[in-house]
Amino acid sequence: MRSYETEPRIVGEQAGNEHNLGAEHTDVSISPNAFVIEERAALVKEEGVSLPPPVEQPRQHGFHLPAPPSREQLLVGVAFWGVILLGAILRFWGLGDKPLHHDESLHAYFSLQLMHNLENWAACFNAMPGYTCYQYDPLLHGPFQFHIIALVYRVSQWLGVYDNGVNTFTVRIPAATLGTVIVGLPYFLRDYLGKLGAWIASFLLAVSPTTKTSTLLVSPCCWSSLLPATCVAARCAGLSLLPRPSLWPTRRKSQRS
Repeated sequence: MRSYETEPRIVGEQAGNEHNLGAEHTDVSISPNAFVIEERAALVKEEGVSLPPPVEQPRQHGFHLPAPPSREQLLVGVAFWGVILLGAILRFWGLGDKPLHHDESLHAYFSLQLMHNLENWAACFNAMPGYTCYQYDPLLHGPFQFHIIALVYRVSQWLGVYDNGVNTFTVRIPAATLGTVIVGLPYFLRDYLGKLGAWIASFLLAVSPTTKTSTLLVSPCCWSSLLPATCVAARCAGLSLLPRPSLWPTRRKSQRS
């Protein structure tokens, strides 16, 4: 068979195939950047050509304000701050109305003695006759509350509080403050209790008569409640920042030789 009889047909078929391929390529939407990236990668792989590194965008220097909180974050913050405010009102309202009982009077007295010793601390080292200094006694629990109450006495004197800053209200300020802090600790357990569960826990701590009474007395009850609760909240808040491993790890398949 002669070539002039077959060549036009072959050329026509090739042209038709190329037309079809062009139509197929036009149907697929591929960005031109993809072709450029493929060409650069093929050039580096085949010919070993070193291409210049991509141009980095200049960094913007200066102070940038953080992004404003979302509506959900605002609602959660308002809900928790509201229940914390409720706990503070229930604890500080009429804080100094009731007289001190026996244990509270001991803590108030030795805190006052410690404050006087700090005003004239040299007398404790010189052992002046007739001058008694504060000494730690394990029967009166830890010494930290005596130091913090003495500090509150001193600050109250600077502010001109009645009774020279020493009264039934000022001696209970540290305990009431710690009780208010305990109310807000469930906020850091939201990842474990849920937002609603953490808020309910804070509300119950705010209005609970047992929690309210134990965090109003000048006793180690508030300190023994705050420190473990703070440790648990800090641990949970720290763990929430770490990637969580799978609770049920997948079993690896043994490779058969």
